[in-house]
Amino acid sequence: ICTLEWAMSLLVNNPSVLKKAHNEIDSHVGHDRCVEESDMLNLPYLACIIKETLRMYPAGPLLPHESSKDCMVSGYHVPRGTMLLVNAWGIQNDPHIWGDPETFRPERFEGVEVYGDGFKLLPFDLEGEVVREKTWQCEWLDWHWGLLSSASNGEEQVRPRLT
Repeated sequence: ICTLEWAMSLLVNNPSVLKKAHNEIDSHVGHDRCVEESDMLNLPYLACIIKETLRMYPAGPLLPHESSKDCMVSGYHVPRGTMLLVNAWGIQNDPHIWGDPETFRPERFEGVEVYGDGFKLLPFDLEGEVVREKTWQCEWLDWHWGLLSSASNGEEQVRPRLT
């Protein structure tokens, strides 16, 4: 729910992005029904909005991770089994990784395979298997955002689409 609130806040403050999302929904879903889960494959810009929201405001800004083997981190020996906290917010807002990280720009995710690109986006945790298992959470967020946005045109509450 928190991610949806951040997405709504970002969209209210970025009307051109909201309009683009509505145009995508209108062209692929129409005005006669709500967005359904099966529509999400045809709504890539909506997925970009959720990914950009998760980048700027991760659901868990500090991610616990257990070291699977002895390693060196910044010159420090980290024994196997050590609990580490990864600063996901710091990685996802690092200007060396993300150009202009303070700007809401969903287009940065167009055509990008997020989870295979060096883990620059860490919406849920670090481990590849868990990330793949949790992609349904991103899909759930996309779908719920689609439902919320399909009931509004960005200016007034209109066209409630009941299935």
